[in-house]
Amino acid sequence: MIEKNEFLMYNEIIYSLNKCHELTDLKSQFFSKLKMLIPFSYASILLCDIDKTTANIQFHTPICFPDFFTDAENEYIKNSDRDNLLWLMHGQESTLVRESDLIDETKRVSSFIYKHCYAKYNIFDTLQYSITYEGTILGILTLFRTKIDGAFSDEDMFYLRSCGAHLNLLIHHLCKTKKSSHSISDSDLEAMRQQYALTNRETELLALIYQYCNSDEMARELGITEHTVQKHLQNLFKKMNVSSRWDILRISSRLHLL
Repeated sequence: MIEKNEFLMYNEIIYSLNKCHELTDLKSQFFSKLKMLIPFSYASILLCDIDKTTANIQFHTPICFPDFFTDAENEYIKNSDRDNLLWLMHGQESTLVRESDLIDETKRVSSFIYKHCYAKYNIFDTLQYSITYEGTILGILTLFRTKIDGAFSDEDMFYLRSCGAHLNLLIHHLCKTKKSSHSISDSDLEAMRQQYALTNRETELLALIYQYCNSDEMARELGITEHTVQKHLQNLFKKMNVSSRWDILRISSRLHLL
């Protein structure tokens, strides 16, 4: 049974989500309130895309609390393919797991991910919640505790799961808004086509990148297979000297094309 104070804190958290108009608002509005209900040392939300052809996950946009924990999550993004819990990201429905339930302490602290990303933060346990909307994975929310804090409780899991449906809807809304704000004009698209000597097909893919389309959506839009999409994307990446779609968005931002 939820105590009155906890119920009030929970309501405050849900209210705080409604006050988030940008992804960065989650740090001051959501995480700061959530910490009162579920004590944690660090927290992050990593947005992601999944390539349906290769099933590879591309993480991006770490939103961390406190800010300095971004260094840890950027290191994780570089090495995420070595995460033993990465299977969490492949479900079509939201999943909540407590790492201490799945992997004993000895294995956790000896893992590559722990040593290279989290050892200096003395991480002991995590709660990981996959953020989904209508069967599509959008990212993962992780709460971290140190050894002094101890493991997360069943009650902590209950509260986080209760917040999940509201968080799913908000992240979907914020990502959709972000996509709309990153459209590119025809003149800017033409400028990039000329600068990087892109083919017509590569230019079409570039335009779809600015609509945040995934590979499946690109294939349907252009009437080609996802395999062909991947071949064109690799050529596009090579010409622009990047390794991901997010690198392309960063290039355009530096060029003030948006």
